[in-house]
Amino acid sequence: MQPISTADRLRSYAFRHTFIRSALCGLLLAGAAHARHEKELSEDSLQALVTREPDNPVHWMKLGALAARGNQIDLAKGYFDEAIKLSGNQGKTILEVGDVWLSQGRVKASLPYLMPNLGHLDPARLDQLQNGLDKERLYSAQLLVLRNLGSRTQAFQPVNRHLAMLAFYLGDYVLCQSTLARFADQLDLEAARNLLLVSFFMGGTPDPKVVATLRKRFPEVEIGYLAALNSAQQAKWGEVREFLKHEANSASYRDYFQLLRAMEAAADDRADEAVDAYQKSLELATWDRLKVVINAELYRLYSTTGNKFKADQTWDQLKEDYQEADPEVQEFMARQLGARGYEKQAKYFYRVALRRRPGSAAALAALWEDLMANEDYQTISDNLKAMLDRDPLSCEGNTLAMDFQMRQKNDKDLLPYGRNATVYCYDALDPYLVLGNALVNLSRPDEARSYFSTYIRKGGDANKVPISLR
Repeated sequence: MQPISTADRLRSYAFRHTFIRSALCGLLLAGAAHARHEKELSEDSLQALVTREPDNPVHWMKLGALAARGNQIDLAKGYFDEAIKLSGNQGKTILEVGDVWLSQGRVKASLPYLMPNLGHLDPARLDQLQNGLDKERLYSAQLLVLRNLGSRTQAFQPVNRHLAMLAFYLGDYVLCQSTLARFADQLDLEAARNLLLVSFFMGGTPDPKVVATLRKRFPEVEIGYLAALNSAQQAKWGEVREFLKHEANSASYRDYFQLLRAMEAAADDRADEAVDAYQKSLELATWDRLKVVINAELYRLYSTTGNKFKADQTWDQLKEDYQEADPEVQEFMARQLGARGYEKQAKYFYRVALRRRPGSAAALAALWEDLMANEDYQTISDNLKAMLDRDPLSCEGNTLAMDFQMRQKNDKDLLPYGRNATVYCYDALDPYLVLGNALVNLSRPDEARSYFSTYIRKGGDANKVPISLR
């Protein structure tokens, strides 16, 4: 037997390698074709299974998932709704549907399934949901998700910080303040400043222990000034005078200094001195919102001292100066005047802001009863449309739309707004009662009973619910 040469051995190895590689490729191609065939069979089989077992929710869920992957959105929703109904509205099935939509990046489609069940979502899924809501600019729903996430942690960063910032952006100063106050020992300098600012804007009502904690943690001069401004609103004049004496020769924050000096002088009935200090503070201030507060304080000074001429003159000047201001600044002026008891003047600026920025939630809510009393339904409709176009899941927008349809006795039309209000309003209560009554009027007692039951369970007045449906 002749020995095999090295060249023959190499040719043999090459042949075997080529053969094996070809065989593997053939197997892989056959496998791919088989998988495609299996998928096609799976779709056909599911249709056959649904025909044989129409009451099995699993088959409908799988059909829905396939339709969703194929971008057949309406068809998928129909399959999913059938699966949920056949499962007896099981939470597991509802969450599974929401997960399908969310995993495909279809945030809006996922909301009816996930939002009522936030307590059952893990933190990773909640974070994915709120990021999607942020991209879609659905801020009301995002605020709810952040509140749920924030309630699960004792840490300020990053969720509760985000929550506080969004609450401030949306004008929910109460939520912003309460969120930041929970973490007085964790706040950074910016958050501490925001807490004292929001408290000052709301009338100076922070917990003294929180203020003391912030003063101790942040020796910065601005924190001291903001703490002193809150103390002035609480009439703690001993603290204010001590602070003014300490800062009298400092060159820092002269606008704050003059404002504090004016508030202290006004409280002590030194009107001329207070006016002089308010005017100096206005000249030094560069921040529009601080100027609003100073102007509101100056108007109050003239009004409370009986100087009608100067009060009227100041009011006319405010109307002229802020006529073309940013609508958010106009709303802020309205807030400050309203907080000082000047409801008529506040409504003037809310009306101006609403004309400049249709759909403003704060302005529309403030003017709501006046608009309803005057039967200015077109203005209401136009502004509700603008508000819900901007944020279709807005708690305020859906609640006002529900109220509008209820007063118009449009029971059928209020249902979608009422349902949104129960989902997107934190601690919603009255919308359940409204929905229950509307469904009674529409001869749908079983659905009404469900909403009435939730209303009572959440602490609603059982006497407002028909006895037969409690």
